[in-house]
Amino acid sequence: GLLSNMLKAINYQPQETGYAVIDKPEAEADVVIDDIRGILVLGKAAGDSMVLSAGARKVAGEDYFQLKSIPVVVTLHPTEIIETPALKARAWSDLKLLARLLSM
Repeated sequence: GLLSNMLKAINYQPQETGYAVIDKPEAEADVVIDDIRGILVLGKAAGDSMVLSAGARKVAGEDYFQLKSIPVVVTLHPTEIIETPALKARAWSDLKLLARLLSM
């Protein structure tokens, strides 16, 4: 699917990643952060939930958050990209940011 292709574009195989689904913006997610190097959040509602319930903080002057020492990048939900192809450039920019943060 689209998410798999997005991960492959930044040289990550889907099977090398973990994921959690937050199906409601107001759902509180227990985020276990052992061995996590970075978090990609799909969709603004999920991003808002991550910030509010998990306590991720905006990094000053940057376009990402941190949850403890883990970078958190909020990007578009794949449905948004499919429905509005012009948003692909923004999603690609977010993916490149995540890849850069993971390489640090």
